[in-house]
Amino acid sequence: MAVTTPLAKPAFIPEVTTPLARPAVVHTWLNCECTLRTRNTVNEEGDSWYFVSRYKMRRYAPINQAEGRSQDQVMNGWKSSICYLDTKTELYETIKAIRREGKDAEVHKVHTIAKNVHVANVIGDFIKLVVRDYPEQGQSIAGFCYRTPGIGLATLDFNNHDGDLTSGHLGHLIIEVVYSFNQEEYSRIFGNT
Repeated sequence: MAVTTPLAKPAFIPEVTTPLARPAVVHTWLNCECTLRTRNTVNEEGDSWYFVSRYKMRRYAPINQAEGRSQDQVMNGWKSSICYLDTKTELYETIKAIRREGKDAEVHKVHTIAKNVHVANVIGDFIKLVVRDYPEQGQSIAGFCYRTPGIGLATLDFNNHDGDLTSGHLGHLIIEVVYSFNQEEYSRIFGNT
């Protein structure tokens, strides 16, 4: 069963009062167990597959087989968390801009998903992210993403350390979701790892 529209915003949302405020709330969640596919729009190497369990996820990204791409990212190792962004939001556009800038080595020293994006809180299936000090020091924006995947949402995977992110990766749009961990397909791609 595939979800085709994102969930509605929750009625009550605690606000972060300052860019550096850290409310005493939950910063982690259990992933929605699923297998999903995202559309590769960059080259002809094939779409990416995500295998998501409750506590971790792994990505097969044949897009990176192409010359000039990160060959070590074809079979991406385990990350602890994944969430899903509506591509029609300021939050998505801001994270996308950070990713684009991150390809410039000088800018990458200042702006990265791991340095600038933080989990403010988690309310059920809604995750509030804050992008701090972007595009300039002292500026921030906040927005919601989802714990549950849906067709047309973009993936954002990372390691979550109580709200602080490492190894952030903004992926492509979801084109297929199966709400179970597809062990057969996983074993075909990754073997018995």
